[in-house]
Amino acid sequence: MKRRDVILGSVALGAVGPALAQAWPSRPIRLLSGFAAGSTADLLARVYAEEVGRILPATIVVENRTGAGGAIATDAVAKAPGDGYTFLAGTNGPIVIVQQLGGRLPFDPARDLRPVAHMGSAPLILVASPTLRLTTYDALVAAARRARPRMSFASTGIASAGHLFGEMFVRKGGIEAEHVPYRSGVQAFPDVIEGRVEFMFTAAGQALPLIREGKLVPIAVSGARRLPSLPDVPTVREVELAEIESEPWNMLFAPAATPDALVRRMHAAVVQAQAAASVQGVLSRDMFTSKPTSPDELVGVLAEERRRWLEIARVTGVTMPQ
Repeated sequence: MKRRDVILGSVALGAVGPALAQAWPSRPIRLLSGFAAGSTADLLARVYAEEVGRILPATIVVENRTGAGGAIATDAVAKAPGDGYTFLAGTNGPIVIVQQLGGRLPFDPARDLRPVAHMGSAPLILVASPTLRLTTYDALVAAARRARPRMSFASTGIASAGHLFGEMFVRKGGIEAEHVPYRSGVQAFPDVIEGRVEFMFTAAGQALPLIREGKLVPIAVSGARRLPSLPDVPTVREVELAEIESEPWNMLFAPAATPDALVRRMHAAVVQAQAAASVQGVLSRDMFTSKPTSPDELVGVLAEERRRWLEIARVTGVTMPQ
C-alpha cells in the first residue's frame, strides 16, 4: 500500500469518527464482567449498565465470563471488534497484576485495551473465621504460626488483589499458608465462616453484613483511613503492613481500536451516571469512591499501578504458574 493511500485512509477514519459517534449506539451493548453474579464487581457493573443505558440511551447487557481471576472476560474484550458494542468492567488482576508476576496472557492489556472511565475504588478488608476465636492482627499471626497443618486463605482468583495482599500478609508475618482461589468472595464466604479456610482479603462492602452478624471477624482494612462503619478496625498501615495500603479499582475498558469519539461519549455517560441515586446507593453501600478521571489520565494511572504491583510482586516473591 502506498503512503498516500495510508494517509487518505487515516483522514477518512478521522472524518467518520464524529458521524459514527452520533449514530451510536444502534444495537445492544455488551458489558463483560469477569466475576460471578452477585459479586461486588458484578453488582457494580449492573448498576452502571442500567444507568448508562438510560443516559445514552441503549440496552446494555451484562455478561458474566468467570474464571482465571477475570482474565477470560478481559481476553474476550481485548479480542473484540472496536465498534463500541463490547466493553469490560475490568479489575486490577488481569489488567495490571498478572504480567507483573511474570504471567502469560493471550493478550497485552496495555496494547489491546484502552481505559474509558473509572467506575469505583474500594478497600479490601482482612477477615478471619470466627472459629479461630480471635479479633486482632497479632493474634491471627500468632495463631497462623502455631497452626498444624498450616492455615489457608481465600481470594477471588490467582493474581487478584486479595491474593497478593494475602501473600504479603504471609511473608510479613513469617508464616505459612496455602492460597485457595475462588470465583468470587460470595463463593468463598461459607468456607471462611465455617473455618475450612481461615482468612481472606475481600471487598469491605460485601463483607460488612456478615461482619455485623458475627459471621466474619474484621482484622484490618487496606485503605489509608479507618472505615466509618468499622471505626475500631485498624488500617494495614497501623498493623505495619503498609506495603499493601491500596484500594483496588474497577474501570471500564474498550478494545484498543474503539474510536476516540465513542470512548468520549461512553466516558461522559459514565461520569453522568456516577451522580445518579441508584449508582450512588451501590457505591455508598459497598464503600466505593468514584472519580471523573479522563481516559488519558487513566493511562497514566495504569502505568503507575503496574510499577506499584511489580514492587509488591518482588517483595512477596509470588509468580504465576507457567
